Amino acid sequence: MNLISAPNILIVEDNPLDAELTRWSLSEAGFKGQSFVVTDGLEAMAVLRRESPFQNHWVPDLVILDLNLKLMDGPEVLQFIRDTPDLSGTRVAILSSSPEYIMRTKAGKADCYFSKSSSLDVYASIGKKILECYFQHQAIPE
Repeated sequence: MNLISAPNILIVEDNPLDAELTRWSLSEAGFKGQSFVVTDGLEAMAVLRRESPFQNHWVPDLVILDLNLKLMDGPEVLQFIRDTPDLSGTRVAILSSSPEYIMRTKAGKADCYFSKSSSLDVYASIGKKILECYFQHQAIPE
């Protein structure tokens, strides 16, 4: 994938293997930007609010969000993103093991939805689809 500018991606995933597979799938899709993994909803909120120890961390352009998280669930994180004017340009891709109808019900304000897979071939395609979702929502410079 030929990326004009790579987004900064926050991956919110409590399963270390799924987080690594997500990073791998982005790499397979040609992603060359920065990604950062947090393992629960409260840590995601600290990054998004730029609270200690993340006060100097970049604000993500794209959040890849699991729904079932410890301490604070994915829909709560998504609601915070949508309710915060400073994060209005942040895209959110849901990546969950929940069936898609559950994902859409719980996280109706996400930009796109993807199901986790145990197949590496399917997982490899997810990174490309997530990046396509991000770029289709971006304004094309004149």
